[in-house]
Amino acid sequence: MAPVWRADTSTCATSVKASLTNMPTAGAAHGFHIHTFGDTTKDDGTSAGGHYNPEDVDHGLPTAEVRHVGDLGNIEVGDDQTAEYDQTSELISLPHVVGRSVVIHADPDDGGQPTGNAGKRLAQGVLGYMETEG
Repeated sequence: MAPVWRADTSTCATSVKASLTNMPTAGAAHGFHIHTFGDTTKDDGTSAGGHYNPEDVDHGLPTAEVRHVGDLGNIEVGDDQTAEYDQTSELISLPHVVGRSVVIHADPDDGGQPTGNAGKRLAQGVLGYMETEG
C-alpha cells in the first residue's frame, strides 16, 4: 500500500522550476508529470510507472481542485527550442517526491482522464537533491 499524505496548504508549498534546452519541438506544449518510480532503465519511460498519485484521485491540470500530486500540467517550448517552467504547488512535498521521476510527454496534457492524453514519453529524469553554491 502506498503512503498517503496531505500537505497543509496554509503553511506548505513547493516551488517547481525547470529550465530546458535543445527541445526538438519548437513552439509545442508537452505534458509534464512526476511519475511514481525513479526507474529510468527503459528508454520508452515505462519503467517510471504512472503519474504519482498517492491519494488515488482523478487526473487534472494544476488549476484543478482535484488532481494527482504528479500533475504538473504542460511545459511550453519556445521558438528557440528552450522551455521554462515555474509553478508553486501545495500538493507536492519534497520528501515524498525525491527519488521519483519527472517525465516530459510528446503531446500536451489536456486534463482528460485518466492521464491527460499526453502521449508517449520523450524524456525522463530522477528527482533528487543537489548541492548549491553560496
